[in-house]
Amino acid sequence: MAEPLPEPGTRCGFVAILGAPNVGKSTLLNRLVGTKVSIVTSKVQTTRRRILGITVAGAAQLVFVDTPGIFAPRPGRQLEQAMVRAAWRGAEDAWNELRSLSPVHAGMSYARLEALGGIQWPCYDENHPGELFLHSRLWEDPVPGNRAPFVPVEHDPPVDRLDDDFPIRLTTGRRLDSYNTGVQSAGYTSPLRRGETLDISPEDAAAIGVVDGERVCVTSRRGQIEAPIRIDESLRPGLTFMTLHFQDDVATNLLTIDAWDPKSGTAEFKATAIRVEKLPAPEPVA
Repeated sequence: MAEPLPEPGTRCGFVAILGAPNVGKSTLLNRLVGTKVSIVTSKVQTTRRRILGITVAGAAQLVFVDTPGIFAPRPGRQLEQAMVRAAWRGAEDAWNELRSLSPVHAGMSYARLEALGGIQWPCYDENHPGELFLHSRLWEDPVPGNRAPFVPVEHDPPVDRLDDDFPIRLTTGRRLDSYNTGVQSAGYTSPLRRGETLDISPEDAAAIGVVDGERVCVTSRRGQIEAPIRIDESLRPGLTFMTLHFQDDVATNLLTIDAWDPKSGTAEFKATAIRVEKLPAPEPVA
């Protein structure tokens, strides 16, 4: 078993603050570093070059890069074009800092990404083509670089236990067409996208007495929501599935638990105990 890598004594990183003009980037920078280092005004495009703000938290140092707003420069306007180039250079500086500290991204320069139309990481140097899948080096003989550390642990069941009041397991995840709460994907249409549903096995749907598309009440130890049923034959009895993609319509995280894994820090979103109840029929309209 490989020895774990030693913890570094100090850490430093770059954070580029990007966005449209006059949306509060300079205000955010000043708040993050605790002092006024960047001009704040209601007038647009007052930040015309990159401004650095540094803050220290314990053994970590963060270098924030305030940038001019990103917009479409008008033809022939050299100042506007220079401001936009400065903004993108700020992003590139932050990326290059990451590349210098992360061997798996070392070969992914902006120039190579543009020239090749993207590179699949890991990419260890600027002559590396990128890997077809993550950790493929571990199948080489001999294994280049550090081996993956192997740490045995005792199995510990989910914190949110199943019982008679909450007999069904809810797991959450993503669908192919969307990403998390939709910040990066909701602005684009997809023929695969559909609204939020509680995906449930045919056996559980029959036991509850509901049909495909019917709205139900979903309750956990922390909250309650309503969502339509979607019968999914790939799910085994006792297991349901929802996403986080449509929080304005169905607030799935009202159900989930805030426990986390003590080693990885990963939140236990994927193991919630719930019960599913049929809603009363709507009263007829007079």
